[in-house]
Amino acid sequence: MTASPSSGINPRRYRNPPIVEAICEIRFDSDEVVDGQFRDAMRSRLAGEYPGQSRIRKSLNLDVALGDSGPPVVNQSETEERLQLFDVTETRLVAFSPQILSIHMLAPYHLPGIEEPSGWAEFRPRIMNALSCYWNVAKPHGAIRISLRYINRIALPARTVNIQDFLTCAIASSPKLPEVVTNFISQFEFRYPDGAVLALSQGSAPTPDNQPGFLLDLDIIQSFAQPSGLDLVEETLDELRSRERIAFEACITDQARELFDAAPS
Repeated sequence: MTASPSSGINPRRYRNPPIVEAICEIRFDSDEVVDGQFRDAMRSRLAGEYPGQSRIRKSLNLDVALGDSGPPVVNQSETEERLQLFDVTETRLVAFSPQILSIHMLAPYHLPGIEEPSGWAEFRPRIMNALSCYWNVAKPHGAIRISLRYINRIALPARTVNIQDFLTCAIASSPKLPEVVTNFISQFEFRYPDGAVLALSQGSAPTPDNQPGFLLDLDIIQSFAQPSGLDLVEETLDELRSRERIAFEACITDQARELFDAAPS
């Protein structure tokens, strides 16, 4: 496997990127089962990067059954557990089960002016190292799905702004509707010619200190027709990153870019 970023990616760097979390999730066709041996082997291989706390995370499925009469019946079931391993800052983590691996980077995503790699130069090697560890431990038949998701929160300079001044495709407008939008949420799904999907979500999202803001959530997903090996997964990862960068820049305006304080190229 190579460790260099795709030569086709030339991202614009921002001093204050709005990324609150970046997530890469890979799903596998694997016969591995949940047991202490699997978890211990993964923990041992990843301890250098993630020496912090470990936690077990359980997910819930809610199924709603609608009958001809009477109230709907809600069935609740637990999905497989994922073990989470954190670094000492708890802003970098990896989570895994026998069939799913996810790598997360919380803000700060990019740290300008430091010697250590940050941003994609940090995230990509973390993904590839976790993937290599999983492959050696679980020995899957191959990957069946990979997604790359970037969750952005755009902090606004004032409480009353025009959404179109910052986001290019968040809402539809009509002269018969009031001009001031106080809250919004929009979701779109786009399909690329090769079958990859971009799930784009946008909406009102106050900052942690209760300042006004927008959410811009881009999730690009590629499924494989058959279990695929490491080389194709790595190639697809770089393609998803390139598409995410293009989609992000397509969704924001120059006024939004000024908020991120774009560094000279």
